[in-house]
Amino acid sequence: MGTVRSQPRKKSELGSAMMYRAGIDENGLGARLGPLVVTAVVAEVTPKGVRALDAWDADAHAKVLGDSKKLVRHGDVRLGEAWARVLTSEAVATPQQLVEMLTHAPINSLTARCPARAKAQCWCEKQDTFLAQGELLADVQRAIQALQAVGIKPTRVVSRLVCTDELNERMRNNENRFLVDLHSMEELIDRLFETLGGQIGVVCGKDGSMGDYTRYFNALSARSPQVVSEAKDVSYYRFGSLGSVKFVRDADATDPLVMLASLVGKYLRELFVSRIGDHFARHVHPLRKPSGYHDPVTSEFVEATADYRSNSKFPSSCFERIGAREP
Repeated sequence: MGTVRSQPRKKSELGSAMMYRAGIDENGLGARLGPLVVTAVVAEVTPKGVRALDAWDADAHAKVLGDSKKLVRHGDVRLGEAWARVLTSEAVATPQQLVEMLTHAPINSLTARCPARAKAQCWCEKQDTFLAQGELLADVQRAIQALQAVGIKPTRVVSRLVCTDELNERMRNNENRFLVDLHSMEELIDRLFETLGGQIGVVCGKDGSMGDYTRYFNALSARSPQVVSEAKDVSYYRFGSLGSVKFVRDADATDPLVMLASLVGKYLRELFVSRIGDHFARHVHPLRKPSGYHDPVTSEFVEATADYRSNSKFPSSCFERIGAREP
């Protein structure tokens, strides 16, 4: 599911003409360490499924499908892992294989920018392990079956990983973190428009106070967006026969596909931040694993590793985000 391939327009397994919905969300936008992760979950839907999505009762599914901020946390993202594995393939043997299935950009293109001294920070998989066990995976499978029963069939999941070095480079070129987030979402949307054979309605999590997205569109500007409405809570655009895109405030608490995107993204981000913690723990003792956000443990981690990073000439652009110390 990680790679979206071209396919002709066809009839849906769920009925009549092919329709799609997608939810997209980010993880790590305001972090200090670790990647920004933007994830899209795509579902094939029937008219009944469209109605179910538009009238979603979040409380009825809150055990395994809900606001990721309430269901997973630093140090325990088993539910996000379970969803990532079920949405791709439970037969995947390792977290690294799962990353390879999920990533929008090929692994070799992601690692190509890594300086030799920094590569092991993000790409050493020796201590990776799956933590979600049988009962949790079974709960997620039942949730998938419940979605399918109301006409919502998740078909693919894909993530855009933006490492700290790429973020810093883009910020030096005056592309702030909100624009990197938006343009990463656009990469995924543009690819879906290009490859899916039917109308797609996309719902994206909305961050900050941005209202007029057309001023900042990159890839999507060439697809002639038409403004339907722009407001504080929802900005809504049509793209002719391709479909529509909505940016919705708090979508990760109301739209199930955005919820799924956020859960998978949290797992991926936690995996890479855990690798960062493992890498430096091999050289600095004692050392607690950071969340990568603005908290005391992460500040302690940054300070504790400073001498090692300086002495080993670890590239600073690969470690901490530009301006990350600012409130």
